Amino acid sequence: MVSKTITAVFGFTLLVLAGPAVAGQTFKLDIIEVTPRQFNPSGNEQAQIQFRSERDGQATVRFYDRRAYQVREFAVEHIAANETVTVAWNGKDDQGQLVPNEAYFFTIEATDIQGNRVEYDPTTNLKPRFAPMAVNYDSDQQRLSFSVDQDSVLDVRSGVSDGGPLLAKLVEWQPFLRGDYSIPWDGWDKAHTVKAVSLPNHQLYSQIQPLPANSILTVGHPDGQDDIYSLMQPQNSLKRKSATDFADQRYSQADASPYKHLSPVFDFDFNDVIATENDLPVLSGKGSITLRLKESVKQRVTETRYEILVFVDYKFVTEIEEGRSPAKLNIDMANLAAGEHTFTVNLVTLQGGLATLNKRFIKKTD
Repeated sequence: MVSKTITAVFGFTLLVLAGPAVAGQTFKLDIIEVTPRQFNPSGNEQAQIQFRSERDGQATVRFYDRRAYQVREFAVEHIAANETVTVAWNGKDDQGQLVPNEAYFFTIEATDIQGNRVEYDPTTNLKPRFAPMAVNYDSDQQRLSFSVDQDSVLDVRSGVSDGGPLLAKLVEWQPFLRGDYSIPWDGWDKAHTVKAVSLPNHQLYSQIQPLPANSILTVGHPDGQDDIYSLMQPQNSLKRKSATDFADQRYSQADASPYKHLSPVFDFDFNDVIATENDLPVLSGKGSITLRLKESVKQRVTETRYEILVFVDYKFVTEIEEGRSPAKLNIDMANLAAGEHTFTVNLVTLQGGLATLNKRFIKKTD
C-alpha cells in the first residue's frame, strides 16, 4: 500500500492511502469552490461550499466563529462518489438568527459506507502569527492604504513613538480578505481632540493574524452588529470545536487574542477646575482626574484586570497597575508651561484590550 498527498483546489492537503477501500483507510476529499467569500445574509445572499468525496457516504459541514464556537451544522445524508456536493449557508445560526458581521470558517467530516472517516479542517496547520503590516497614510487624500497578503484579522492604531500613548484605534481586529485596501481617516483621534498625523513622533502601528483557509465574511447586518458571535451568546449554550486541537494550539490562542470586545470603555473628568476658557478647563499647578469605566463593561473589564497609564503632552506621567473604577489619579503640573496642553489616558487589559481618550486643558499662569 502506497501513501501519497493530494492537494485540493484551495490548497489544503489530505493524506490518501492508495489501495482497496477497507476499514481503517482514509480517502480523498476535495474542496471545489467557496463562493462568494463575502456576502450579505440580510440581503438574502448565500455562501456556497462545493466539495467532492471519492466514495459514497455522508458528511457533516460545521461553521464556526473565529473563537471556534459552533454556529451552524449541516448534515448531508448521502454523497455519491466523485459527484459535486453543494452546501449553501444563509448566514444564520442553528436557531435561525443572523450572525454578526465577522469571519467564519468551516470543517467537513465525511464518512464512507464502511465507516472510514476523513475531515477537512483548515485549523490543523494554522499557526499563531501576529506580525506587523505596512500601512501608508496619504494626507492629501486622507486615506490609509495597505495590502493584505492572506485572509487575516487586522489591527491598526495611531500613536506616539518612543514610549508615547495610543491616540486612536483605526482598524480594530477586523477581518479582511486578501487584497489591497484604502480606507478614510482624517488624521484625528475619535474625539477630534488631537490631530495625530501632525505630531512629530506620530507612528502607525499594525498587527495581522491569519484566518483559516476559505474563511467566509458576513456583512450588512441590519443592526450593524460586528461583535464576535460567541460573545453574544450564553457560553453554556454553545459547542466548542475540538478542545484537543486548541490545547496543543493547532489553531491559535483564541481566548488570548486581543479581540475588540476586550477594549474597555471609559471617561475621565478633571477634578480641580478653577475656571473655563474657550470651553476648556483651566487648572493650576496641581490637579487630579477621576476615571470611570462604563457600567456595561465595568464588571467584565475589572475581572480581566487592567492598568491605567497617564500622559501629558504625549509623555508618560504616571500609572495605576491594578485598575479600579472609579479611580483618582493625582497629577503634578507645576513644571508645565502656562497655556494649552493635552491629557491622554490609556487603559490596557491583561488580555490585550486597549482604549484611549484625549482631552485638552489650560494650565493657569502662575
